[in-house]
Amino acid sequence: MPISGIMVAYEKFAVSRIADFFCKFFSILFIIICLLNGYGLYSLVAVNGFCAFITAVIKYVYVNKKLHISFELSAKLDKTILHEITAFSIWVFVIGLAQRLIVNISPTILGVFCGADAIAVFSIAVALEGYVWTFANCLNGLFVPKVSQYIEQGRDKESITDTMIQVGRFQLYIAGSIIFGILSLGYPFIKLWVGDSFENSYFVVICLLIPNLILLTQEIANTLIWVENKVKFRALIYIACGFISTMLSIIAAPRFGAIGCGMAILCSLLISIIVMNRFYSKVLHLNICRFYKDCHLRIVPIMLIPTGIVVGLSVLHFPNTWLKLILYAVLFITLQLIFIYTMCMNKSEKSILKLF
Repeated sequence: MPISGIMVAYEKFAVSRIADFFCKFFSILFIIICLLNGYGLYSLVAVNGFCAFITAVIKYVYVNKKLHISFELSAKLDKTILHEITAFSIWVFVIGLAQRLIVNISPTILGVFCGADAIAVFSIAVALEGYVWTFANCLNGLFVPKVSQYIEQGRDKESITDTMIQVGRFQLYIAGSIIFGILSLGYPFIKLWVGDSFENSYFVVICLLIPNLILLTQEIANTLIWVENKVKFRALIYIACGFISTMLSIIAAPRFGAIGCGMAILCSLLISIIVMNRFYSKVLHLNICRFYKDCHLRIVPIMLIPTGIVVGLSVLHFPNTWLKLILYAVLFITLQLIFIYTMCMNKSEKSILKLF
């Protein structure tokens, strides 16, 4: 992880992400080969370990040869730095633990009150939400050096808000397209994928995805929290969020099952969004009102138009085969790209797009 951190600090994102991509790609490839040849659990674990080890070696060689950074294992440890890292890491650990608690405790609650069927319904929704988060959060962590430079140079918070809007708009294009795609075609997809008995997974995944329309677009604000070392407040918010989610799940699960847990998570995340946005405004001094005005209010209504068209068509002619679903998906993607490019993107965004 320190090696990956060095690559981020030197803004060598392409090399780091390509290495991680090939790690995932070859892990999946070798796992499929192992499964097809009848190998057991230990081979799957060995494949993951081997690919991760090779990736770490490649990153180390790159940092050592290209960035000319070496590691001195015999160097004396600076107690001041150790104290800072320990204090920071504890709160980061708490944040990670609380985030996992929000979602991962729900199957236990469902097991107590509802049984295995509800756990299976909830697990399908969590799997879909995880895929969406992985694709939509592709810009995560890339702006730590940039925001750090802004703070070091004494930039005013309005300039950081400008960057937050620019990045947030691109994140919303990606995350919004995926989330609205799930909203419009997720129901028939789940019915075709795992059957009619799991149709409630659609409503659970919608509850899990709605907050991401905001959470995934505020990467700059989240990065500013790390840079200014305000992680303690974020950790406390997530602890409270996890507690609220757990209590609401215990209340809602016996009556509403997996959907009740989804609604509980939705409510707790919306509360955390409200509190964190007030924190961004009052403590970090970001112009959150301008962010929502230039980002969500100008983009989301436009993105809802293709969503409404595809939902209307699916109600009139339900896509009950994979071929029909694929055709609907192609229609949705085409309409979404046209509406985003012609009605959402400004001149600077179009110029950036042309570079690719």
